[in-house]
Amino acid sequence: MKKSLLIGIVLLLIAVGIVAGVYFDLGSTREESSGSTVTRSGVVVEVNKEETLFDGPYRLTIESSDGKRSMIAVPSMGLPLCAAYKNGTIKDPYSIEVGASIQVSGTLSEDGSIIPCDSVDHYLR
Repeated sequence: MKKSLLIGIVLLLIAVGIVAGVYFDLGSTREESSGSTVTRSGVVVEVNKEETLFDGPYRLTIESSDGKRSMIAVPSMGLPLCAAYKNGTIKDPYSIEVGASIQVSGTLSEDGSIIPCDSVDHYLR
């Protein structure tokens, strides 16, 4: 009787541990995927406005304190239609220069760039 009770308790603890691990995502190194919202901050190391001549995006490259680089693509054509722009949370990308410290929250695109436009929660500051 004691042995079966002990085995039952051990199995219950294992089950609770598995459920807690799945529910709380313990120890996960979740990969960011296309379409997810990401947040970055860093110093602008490159500004590319060439694509705006053909209705392409402003492209800003930032480098975080740990040396990782991220590309930000702010739509030039239709920027006033962006939810975040209407909300006033996107700084004018044309005024951003190399050396500026910025923070961005936006949608991760398939090419790995961050687009701060789709949600009122997105920003570029």
